[in-house]
Amino acid sequence: MSSSLYPRHRKNISSIGCLQENSDLMRRVRNAEAARTRAIDFLFRLTRVARAEQRLSQDQLARMAGVTRQTISSIENGQYCPSALLAFVLARKLEKPVAELFYLEEKPS
Repeated sequence: MSSSLYPRHRKNISSIGCLQENSDLMRRVRNAEAARTRAIDFLFRLTRVARAEQRLSQDQLARMAGVTRQTISSIENGQYCPSALLAFVLARKLEKPVAELFYLEEKPS
């Protein structure tokens, strides 16, 4: 009976070791996610401001871009990151350069 418990016990110890070895990786993933969230918050505020400048409702912009109002709402609230194609379409409909609404955050050197 103890021989059947030993492999399971050993597997658990091995899993713990893997988790400890990957703690640096997990920390880097969390940092990247936090940076992405900060960038997304800023990005979507720009989208909302540009829409307000054009005096468009979410529904109007959605119809112009060929998406649903919920998609526009999700983009503005940071719950959805648009595809490259949708980013270009939104920029065109908002009469803004894509780079003014959407950008890639560069790593500090």
